[in-house]
Amino acid sequence: MDPIFIALIVIAFFLIFLFMGTPIYAALGLAGTIGILILRGPDGLQAIPTIMYDKLRSFILVAVPLFILMGQVIFHSGMGGQLYTLGSRWMNRLPGGLCMASVFACTI
Repeated sequence: MDPIFIALIVIAFFLIFLFMGTPIYAALGLAGTIGILILRGPDGLQAIPTIMYDKLRSFILVAVPLFILMGQVIFHSGMGGQLYTLGSRWMNRLPGGLCMASVFACTI
């Protein structure tokens, strides 16, 4: 089968699942499973747990909870508003100072 045709079939199944009211995560999972069945057959489903385990044990994903924790600490401590105020005071005379103040606060 043509890969473009398979992609269109998977997208069509995804949209059908969405219009049926299926949650997005389930629609993506079901459409992906259908795509694997079309491409590899039933034997392709046996590789899914191994691939998922290999992807989830990477050290890159360790940073995600830490970024979320840092965002929560900054939000609940009120430091985000203070950083934005500091950035807007430093850059209020420059063109695009509001944008630069937002970038400054988000950089921290």
